[in-house]
Amino acid sequence: MPSETSYHEYFTSVHTIADEAYAIQKEEDTEAAADFVWESIDGNWWVIYTHAARAVLAHSPNDEALLDVYGSIEVDNFSEFYSRAAFFAMKADVEDRLAVLEEEA
Repeated sequence: MPSETSYHEYFTSVHTIADEAYAIQKEEDTEAAADFVWESIDGNWWVIYTHAARAVLAHSPNDEALLDVYGSIEVDNFSEFYSRAAFFAMKADVEDRLAVLEEEA
C-alpha cells in the first residue's frame, strides 16, 4: 500500500503492474497478461479508497477512460463513481505503459 497519493507513487504502481504484465505476456500469452492487469487493479488500494481514487483521476491522463468505455453510468454515490473511474483510468495507464514496453522491445 502506498504511503501517499502522490503522482510518483501512483505511476510507480502503474509501472509495477505493467512490468509484471509484460513478463507474463512474454512467458504465457496476452490473455493471461490482460487477466493479471484486471485482477491487479480490481481491489487495488488506488481504486478502493476514495481519496486515492480521486488522486488517480488527478494524476492520470486517462481520467475519462470510464466514459470512453461506457459513455455514461449510473452510480449510487460519488465514492462508487470515483472507484469505477479510477479503475478504468488506471487500466488505461497500465495499457499505455505496456505499449511503451512492447515498442522498446
